[in-house]
Amino acid sequence: IAQLDRTAQTENSQQLSLGELVVATGRNKRAKAVEYFRDGLTFLSKDDCQNALPYFQKATESDSAYGEAWAQAGFCNEKLGRHADAIESSKKAVSIRPSAESYFNIGLANFYLKQYRESEQAYRQAIKLDPYNAADAYYALGLTYRDSGQFDEEIQSYKQALKLKPDYAAAYDRLGQRFIQLKRFGEAVEAFKQLALLKPGDAAAQDNLGEAYEGLNKHDDSIEAFRQAIRLKPDFGKAYYNLGKTLLAQGNRDAAIEQYVILQNLDQDWAEKLYGLIYP
Repeated sequence: IAQLDRTAQTENSQQLSLGELVVATGRNKRAKAVEYFRDGLTFLSKDDCQNALPYFQKATESDSAYGEAWAQAGFCNEKLGRHADAIESSKKAVSIRPSAESYFNIGLANFYLKQYRESEQAYRQAIKLDPYNAADAYYALGLTYRDSGQFDEEIQSYKQALKLKPDYAAAYDRLGQRFIQLKRFGEAVEAFKQLALLKPGDAAAQDNLGEAYEGLNKHDDSIEAFRQAIRLKPDFGKAYYNLGKTLLAQGNRDAAIEQYVILQNLDQDWAEKLYGLIYP
């Protein structure tokens, strides 16, 4: 009986040891994965995705349930232009721990692959998960609608971005450009005015503002905006062309010719276009 007891104790001890071994192995894998992940972050902190990515991949190989490692692998794949791999890694990440960042990455990768429906869905998920920090997702959603030809939705997306981030200069720029293309010149003026306030040294903002004013036949305001663009960027060929075009519309042909003469020494392409207006 004593022998049987000792045998049973030995078997229980062996079973316990096997269980402990499984736990220890899991812990070792996780520890190794964390080590790889930290090495990856070291490279990522230097904006070096090329060297960071292999460590994030090793982390996921060591621990396939390491959601943050999948997320960073997705981020690096996208930054390196590996869009399909970025989608795959980011989808793994959100299956473990849904995050706005990984859904944004999925949206961005799909956008570059011209898969606009999938891009829209991913951006919407990012917005849903983090609605108060979704300005970039709304802006990116606007670009998706732009490229898929949904211009009303594009405009609304930029407006949502601006509600969340009133100093979002790029959103004002895109909004103004869309308004000009839709010949909604009054709204374009307001958008480019805001952009000019945010970026007073931006010559392109002044040039676009001038074009919006010109669409409203406000020639004096248009001329002042074009002149301001030239003051900010003296070699801005398009601004000289627009100025000459507006002066010609006012009936000031001599002043338009002056702009043509300047463009001859500055930008032959814009000079030829202005010449075609002066001498039709």
